[in-house]
Amino acid sequence: MLLGALLFCGPAVVATAEAQAGEYEIKAAMIYRLLKFVYWPDETVAAPPRRSLRLCILGQDPFGDAMDRVEGREVRRMSVKVERYDHGELVSDDCQVLYISHSLDENLGEVLASFREQPILTVGDSSRFARRGGIVELTTIERRIGFTINQAAAVERGLQIAAPLLSLAIIVQ
Repeated sequence: MLLGALLFCGPAVVATAEAQAGEYEIKAAMIYRLLKFVYWPDETVAAPPRRSLRLCILGQDPFGDAMDRVEGREVRRMSVKVERYDHGELVSDDCQVLYISHSLDENLGEVLASFREQPILTVGDSSRFARRGGIVELTTIERRIGFTINQAAAVERGLQIAAPLLSLAIIVQ
């Protein structure tokens, strides 16, 4: 469904918000689909016997139960586990994905800096999120949800983003 949209839509346009689907339902599904195109260094995902990919939400959770529907789904044989945190200092070192809520806009620079040394895919929908050091910024323009990727920030954290995803994104440095 959304993966098809990812592969056939024009640059940076991934899905059109439908009347019955809320913006954050679409964003939750989009984040899940994006994970299939991101590769972490081996040491962050090797946790035998059952491997998991931790998707953490920091700050006020805008997803409601939409992100709960992602929990348990698989990405390259890793089960997605969703965790929620109010404060950055409490975020688990085991998070591979960190959605940073717009409720933390005021301190976004500090929050991003505190995770700069870790191989964590940072995702947010705050204005200029990617230009401020985040990796994936979800954008909404005229009811269309797209994304911007800061490729330099991804490389700095040891993350690899597959070419098909990069070809659909707006790239910033």
